[in-house]
Amino acid sequence: MELHGLKDKIAAYHPATEALDPVRQTPILFLVGISGAGKNTVLQRLMALHPQEYRHIVSHTTRKPRENHGVMERDGVNYHFVDLPTIDRMLDEQAFIESKTYADNVYGTSIAEIKKAQTEGKIALGDLTVDGADEYAEFDLNVKNVFLLPPSYEVWQERLLARYEGNVHQHDLYKRTKTALAELEHALTTDYFYIVINDDLDKTVELISQIAHGEQVEPHYHKAVAIAEQIADKIRSQLAQLE
Repeated sequence: MELHGLKDKIAAYHPATEALDPVRQTPILFLVGISGAGKNTVLQRLMALHPQEYRHIVSHTTRKPRENHGVMERDGVNYHFVDLPTIDRMLDEQAFIESKTYADNVYGTSIAEIKKAQTEGKIALGDLTVDGADEYAEFDLNVKNVFLLPPSYEVWQERLLARYEGNVHQHDLYKRTKTALAELEHALTTDYFYIVINDDLDKTVELISQIAHGEQVEPHYHKAVAIAEQIADKIRSQLAQLE
C-alpha cells in the first residue's frame, strides 16, 4: 500500500460522535509549533516534573524512528510506529480522533490514548500539528493548545541545524521553512492557541502548566505575537532567496 492510496480517506476522515462521547470531558493539552520550537523537550520536562498530573498521548505515525539529541526513539514511548495497512485498518475502525499527512507521513491520535488518561484521572498531554488543532476545535472536546515559539529566528535556525547535525537537504529545508510560515500565520490569526515563547525551559513549563490547569493566562500576549511576526517576516525573506 502506498500513501497516495490513503490520502483521500485521511482527508475525509471524521470520527463517529458516539466514539468521542466517553472522552469529551477529559482535559487535553497539546503542544503545537514550528519544527524546532522545542515541543519534545517541553513535553518531556512536563512529564518528568509532574508525572502524577499528565499522561503522554502516544500518537501513531508511519515515519521511521529517529534520533533526538543522540537518543533513538522507542516504539510505544515516543510514537506507535506503524505501517500504512495498520493506519488503513484503524481508519476503518474509527479508532482515531484525527489523522493527517505531514511531510509524506501519516500521524494520528487514537481515542484509546485519551481514554487511558481519563481512566487515570490525568491531563492527556501530546503534540499536534496546526491542522490537527483545527480538527479538535470542531469536536467540542476539553482541549487547550499551546503554540510554542523559539525566542528568535536565529535561535530557530540553530535548533534546526542541530537537529540534523548540519546535514539538511536544501529541498527539505525549503519544505519545512514553508510549512513553518503557514503554521505561524495560522497561530496568529486563530483564537484557540496560547502562544508561548520557549526561551527559558523552566519558566516555559511553569506557564504551560498554568494553562493546562485553567489558570488565567493571556493567550496572545504582545511579546509573543511580536516575536511570531518577526520570525514570519524573516522566513518570508528566506523563502524568497530559496525560490
